Amino acid sequence: MAIILNIQVYLYIFIVFLHTEGITTKKDITGKINYFLHGRGWENITDVEYILYWGNKYKFEEVIIPVTPHNCNSCIRHATIFLGCSYANDLTKLFIALNKFEDNCYTILHSKKHLDSAYNCTVKLLENLFEVGSLATLMKGALCAIEWHHTLPWNKHKNTRFILSSVIENFQSDAIFHKLIHLNKSTISINLVLLHIRRLLRMRKGEILVDMVLCKTKPLDMDPMWNFLDKDLAILKSQEKYEEFFIMLSYKLSNLVQTIFQKKYVELGFIFDSAKNQTYITAPLIDQGDDTKNLLNNLTQQTNQIDKPEEAQGKYSTQNLLMNFREQMNETDVPEETQGK
Repeated sequence: MAIILNIQVYLYIFIVFLHTEGITTKKDITGKINYFLHGRGWENITDVEYILYWGNKYKFEEVIIPVTPHNCNSCIRHATIFLGCSYANDLTKLFIALNKFEDNCYTILHSKKHLDSAYNCTVKLLENLFEVGSLATLMKGALCAIEWHHTLPWNKHKNTRFILSSVIENFQSDAIFHKLIHLNKSTISINLVLLHIRRLLRMRKGEILVDMVLCKTKPLDMDPMWNFLDKDLAILKSQEKYEEFFIMLSYKLSNLVQTIFQKKYVELGFIFDSAKNQTYITAPLIDQGDDTKNLLNNLTQQTNQIDKPEEAQGKYSTQNLLMNFREQMNETDVPEETQGK
């Protein structure tokens, strides 16, 4: 009888221990998510009117709420979707701008027959395309960093599609960049690369539309970038100032990438750890660390290079662009199996 009682006591102690450990872990995550979601950086997310989750609408004030152990999973999932919707909106703008860029290069090649200008335009387009690819990788890392704290994180389930996962994975496909690496200064080569970029962007925009069934975002024409694309560039194009067109558009695209990275990665409180190739979440107001600052500096340097396209053309062959991009992808991607370790 005494043995049975002892077993019951030990079992009770063990259950209490497990329960206590579970509450402690939940408390830690709850506090971290609460601190993260109430940072000032979330005020930068102004392009999402509401999100949809399980048939319910959630506005900003219903997503950024006090986090408790009871609603922590819901807050994490809502935040992932909310930020993902904003990222999807940004990628849509970037893809449309890249489409206009590609169309301009195509016009130069087929209307003006200026081979040098068409080649320079296409090289500059590839620079911007790879830069957007690097930003997309950071977006994926940010979403995974939030989602990891969920009891059943989306990014751990191979059969579960979560917002932007397909778009970014397909955008990073080696097959895509293998076709782009063969650019040389010939009409046939430039034409093939431009047509491939057009197809790539069309497919990725279609995938974003699937993800954005979860989102209601503000109209794109409310964005200052849109006015530039529709008005200022139209004037340059009507005057057949094609080189001015792609130089200015490249500058605008790089600035937009820089702004998105600053406001929706750095200021939200995401930290990049180059030693582990991971993005973490932390308090938005503390120091971001050298690795994250270096990411910002690298993007700044890329933006500055756009100011002097004639100097950059010789330095950046298509092969070097692809190599640099792949290196940056390896440095910034977030391996799912190591997330949160």
